[in-house]
Amino acid sequence: MHLKTKLIKTLSITSLLLLFGCSTQESKPKIVKATATIKQELTKEIQPTPKIIKHSEPKQMNIEPLKVKKNEKQAQEISKVETLKPQEKKNIPDKNIKTILAHAGIVTSIAITPDNKYILSASEDKTLKLWDIQTAKNIKTFEGHKDWVNAVDISKNSKYVLSASDDKTLILWDIETADNIRIFKGHKDSVTSVVITPDSKYAFSGSVDSTIKLWDISTGKLLKTFKGHKSTVTSLIITPDTKHILSTSFDKTLKLWNISTGKEIRTFKGHLGGVISADITTDSKYAISASNNNSLILWDMETAKVIKTFKTPSYDVLSLKITPDAKYFISGNSDETLRLWDINTIKVIKTYKLMSGQVWSVAMTSDAKLAFAGSYKTIIICKLPFTKDEKQSQ
Repeated sequence: MHLKTKLIKTLSITSLLLLFGCSTQESKPKIVKATATIKQELTKEIQPTPKIIKHSEPKQMNIEPLKVKKNEKQAQEISKVETLKPQEKKNIPDKNIKTILAHAGIVTSIAITPDNKYILSASEDKTLKLWDIQTAKNIKTFEGHKDWVNAVDISKNSKYVLSASDDKTLILWDIETADNIRIFKGHKDSVTSVVITPDSKYAFSGSVDSTIKLWDISTGKLLKTFKGHKSTVTSLIITPDTKHILSTSFDKTLKLWNISTGKEIRTFKGHLGGVISADITTDSKYAISASNNNSLILWDMETAKVIKTFKTPSYDVLSLKITPDAKYFISGNSDETLRLWDINTIKVIKTYKLMSGQVWSVAMTSDAKLAFAGSYKTIIICKLPFTKDEKQSQ
């Protein structure tokens, strides 16, 4: 059964309790929300008769209680349904923001080439597109997936693109020709996340099937399966020393794994909702994660202890990225903004009001001069204020 059809079912009161952070021994929530598969659930309206809402035109954000029912294998947990309507364009343009009309649906993931010259976007319209950052022109379109493309990464040698989709596959592409090199099959459900190792030889993928898989890029061979999460794996981050991988999940945890052995090293517990996104500082000392109950947590990577928790009462952080100097991070948010934060104080330095729908994905150039936000049909390019005078003026 198609994922988007399978997920629209009615849930028991027990599952609704889980939705708001209440615990129960009988329900084992399994959610699809963080990447496009997960994010899609935030843009649907649930009716007594299952119905998929297409993104023809964005609508005004509405939050309604949901009526859902329990699946035999899992309790589906959906925190809110939000439909979007970009604000009428009568605002004064921000000279630090440029918008590209990029896709026919949500831009679910953005990756940047190592030379900072190009970005690659993935979308619910089943395509990937390569863009020239300087000119904002589309150079190539990658077509081949049969469903939403949820995540994308570019190899450090700039030769390959690897994409993950709701069609349960990953596709390896030639970045120069946009040709499909090979298809990776092995996951039992939608593939929600993907990351390529720095040596460009291997890749990890996360899925709605709760597993993480390690692949040989040159052959497409499945090398190892990491099991431990109890719900959808929403994001994956390789540590800077390349020895470990950090995963986030809708089971409300993060897990650190040994890449060589496939063994779980430690579990990070503290979130009261499903964990949507995370990133690690370049010194591997800290991690920041965001969950769907309006909260951010700063973690000690060595001990898995919570250093600081910060609430975002009026919005969810849907994606985040830490700057190379580990002093700041950017977040893509459900209130149509991109925010720049101080990592030590967890305070907002600057807010970019994008007004083009919720921000599902973010990326940043390695020099931290530009940030990219993926929203409904659009990619937004934001200049980051990393001079002393600019930051003091915010």
